[in-house]
Amino acid sequence: MIAIVASVALAAQVVLQLDEREVRAGETIGLTLQVVDARLKVAPKIDAPPGLRVSFLTQTSTRATMNFSTVNIQTFRYEVAALEAGDYTLGPVELTSAEGTISAPAVSLHVAARPAGSLDKLVADLGQLDGVAYVGQVLVYHLAYKTSSRLINARWAPPEVEGLTPEPNIEPVTTEYDLVDPVGKSAELWYAYRASKPGKIEIAAGVLLAQFATERRRRPSPFGSDPFFGDLPGLSDVRTESVASERIPIEIRALPAGAPPGFTGLVGEFTVDVQASATRAAVGDTVTLDVTVAGTGPLGGVKLPHLGVDGLRVYDDTPVVGAALSEGRLKATAQFKRAIVPERPGTIELPPLALSWFDPVRGEYVVHQGEALRLDVSGRADEAAVEGFGGSTVNRSAVASLGDDILPVRTDPSTSSPLPGHFAWTLLVPGSLMLLGEAVSRLRPQRRAAVAARVHFDELPADPEARLGALERLFREAAARRLDCAEGEVTRERVAGLGEEALHCFRELELARYRGAGTVDEPRLRRWVEGR
Repeated sequence: MIAIVASVALAAQVVLQLDEREVRAGETIGLTLQVVDARLKVAPKIDAPPGLRVSFLTQTSTRATMNFSTVNIQTFRYEVAALEAGDYTLGPVELTSAEGTISAPAVSLHVAARPAGSLDKLVADLGQLDGVAYVGQVLVYHLAYKTSSRLINARWAPPEVEGLTPEPNIEPVTTEYDLVDPVGKSAELWYAYRASKPGKIEIAAGVLLAQFATERRRRPSPFGSDPFFGDLPGLSDVRTESVASERIPIEIRALPAGAPPGFTGLVGEFTVDVQASATRAAVGDTVTLDVTVAGTGPLGGVKLPHLGVDGLRVYDDTPVVGAALSEGRLKATAQFKRAIVPERPGTIELPPLALSWFDPVRGEYVVHQGEALRLDVSGRADEAAVEGFGGSTVNRSAVASLGDDILPVRTDPSTSSPLPGHFAWTLLVPGSLMLLGEAVSRLRPQRRAAVAARVHFDELPADPEARLGALERLFREAAARRLDCAEGEVTRERVAGLGEEALHCFRELELARYRGAGTVDEPRLRRWVEGR
């Protein structure tokens, strides 16, 4: 008998239990899953039927004695949000342990009709999307709600849908408004997804968990108006309500066949702008092409097509890529700088810049062909600049003349020193003084940079676009100095390492590309650039 009991006690078991068996729509309750003597590395997923939302909360592990044996007990806690009235079943739950498959029977839950709540119905949509999207397209999920009650906190749980992937590096945008008549609060949220798998799907309900303040009432004090026993004004209880958004059906289609040559998977609506710093140059001069690609699709990883033209050297800088949600749409930009150096005189034709993408609105591929650029080059071919050490440049004729200036280096060990050995240490003095001077000169680079920045801030142009460009340049110069990198290597991830203030300035400048320079907090940006 004892052996049988011990055998039962040592067998792996799993138990599923609800805190309550009946709730009202809008309320949340706890769900516990206990696993005995079957160690799990991750929390089991509890599937929820439509009308319920199950979210994992915490996990604990304890040891206990059962039938004279020590067992390990893992406890997983979940939160169940009742979204719609009805009768539901959670489970059964099946788990695989070292001893085989163990299971817990299903539990039932009755959800009564929702009482008159404090939160109006959620409104969810995909903007102007007509129900059809394409793989690679960015969809912006929009949620809106309003309430006339005292809202303390609201937590949004976005829907998880197979076929849609949250767009990385794109932060959700939340906007709140205070209502006057009637008094209350309204809020909107935008969340970016990327279509990743073709098929007809239904975007499940997102859930908003809102906490409202309710007045706390206490028993009258037996001592009259004693505040320690009577009603305490200002104290309140918290009531939690959960509301689900509507489900949204959508069809995701694969990109059609017939992609043009050079297509890299870019999906969206885009514009391309190319500006050359000059159309006339001398042999060895540098001409910069500024290329800006802007549109409604992610631009990370986009590269300019190869430029192979005889008589030109081409250098591409690291592109500056940014993206943000604005006015319910994704707005992305990629700024490229391409340096070209002519090596021969004459007229050099630069072929049109070709870039292709798929336009989901038109439902077809688009091939952008810019205008050809003509560069008139003067000078002689032997004057073309070549790179030297440290990034310096010299022309070919100068390189040829260096041969006459190079003297043989003496390597004869018998050559005597011009100074006696015990005076040789004096040779180190000039070098030491030079190193000391270099160290002193580096003590105040930030100070000089700050002074220069103040001069630039005092000379900002009045034109909005030129002003925004100058602000971005000042920020990037300051960030590059602090990160000890090139300006083209200043990214959101690297700026985050400089602190919250730097990241705030970076985001403001990104958004200002779409909203205008007037939206930048210039005094705040100036304080950061000048290190104040």
